[in-house]
Amino acid sequence: MSDSREIPAFEELASAVEATEGWFPRESAAVWDCLLRQQRAARLPGNLLEIGVWHGRSAIMLAAHARPDQDRVVLADHYPRRPEIDAALRRVSRAEAAKVSILQADSQTLLHHPNLQKAARAYRWIHIDGEHTATALMTDLATANVLLANYGIVAIDDIFNAWYPQLSDALFRYLTAHPDHFTLFMLAYGKAYLTRHRGGTAYRRYIRDRLPEDMLDRGFATTLVKTTDTSEMNCYSVVEQFDGRRIRGPDWDPDRIEVT
Repeated sequence: MSDSREIPAFEELASAVEATEGWFPRESAAVWDCLLRQQRAARLPGNLLEIGVWHGRSAIMLAAHARPDQDRVVLADHYPRRPEIDAALRRVSRAEAAKVSILQADSQTLLHHPNLQKAARAYRWIHIDGEHTATALMTDLATANVLLANYGIVAIDDIFNAWYPQLSDALFRYLTAHPDHFTLFMLAYGKAYLTRHRGGTAYRRYIRDRLPEDMLDRGFATTLVKTTDTSEMNCYSVVEQFDGRRIRGPDWDPDRIEVT
């Protein structure tokens, strides 16, 4: 059975997100909408997972972008608030129709849960927003490495947030210790975005060529920032528009971004 229903317009999704308690800003919802639609345009298969759900504010976006006849949405939380999550999903009819599993689980033992066994490389989107300790994030990244599809995306919350310096430290320690697992391709509005190395080129190309315009269509004027050579770090940042610029390169050449 094919899914004939279109994904709702961003304004409808953003309104549902903002009607739900939590800390997932409209700017991040716009980034997710861009990337998830890009995955759909590329016909990328795979399920969607969130570690740390709270009241379901960001889960709305995952469920709304899932293909009801193909994708599973797994929402894992140590103390899931089922009534609030169900209410959040009901705010968008497509989200309510998705195949959603709400798991009461400690993320550090998530791979042992029956719903996730035999799920290697089966997920195209994994959002890590759980315990906010370095230990938990290291474990969650190891879990993501097992589950993430070749062109999937891992989104990690609260990177470079001064309240949680341990998360930034843990992320970069993990990337240094396991350089073959992921590549960091974007930082945007407090979240880091990783993918497999084979997916990095495609996502960076999309960010460079189209993301600023797609964000503007959703009401956000942005500047695409890349302030060093790709040999040092091949990562873009998306920030609120600075000085009317579409891009901002290195200090020694601010009008040019190096690409590979």
